[in-house]
Amino acid sequence: MSIICIQSTLGMVGRPDKLILIDGEVIPSIIKTGDMPRRQSIWGYDRLQLTAYAVLVEEEFEVSVKQGFVEYVRFGELRDVKIKLWDRKRVLLMLTKVKKVMDGTLPDKSKRALCNHCGFVDMCNTRKSLLSKFFGD
Repeated sequence: MSIICIQSTLGMVGRPDKLILIDGEVIPSIIKTGDMPRRQSIWGYDRLQLTAYAVLVEEEFEVSVKQGFVEYVRFGELRDVKIKLWDRKRVLLMLTKVKKVMDGTLPDKSKRALCNHCGFVDMCNTRKSLLSKFFGD
């Protein structure tokens, strides 16, 4: 299946590396050139990316996506991934947080922030958000 750029009504845009058609089911696949986990799992950020593509594919093709693939090409490894409900919730939660940042709500400064040495310290105007835990300690 040829690769297309998919835009969602949720505000996401993406282009899966591959879309595989198996028994009428559209399955997103991503290709990774870096390291892979030792066990039969995948990296958490790969799971998040694959799930985001699954959500896009579902909306674009009006189908249910139950699985995807992650190809770790340096190792010749193809891993089948079940798309879970919790993964979908994480994608939607992350999307909400990204939209807040795009609307101007920045995370709190971390305790390790080098504010005293920053040339923009007088202009900095961060506000609280739920993203603080991703940028903090």
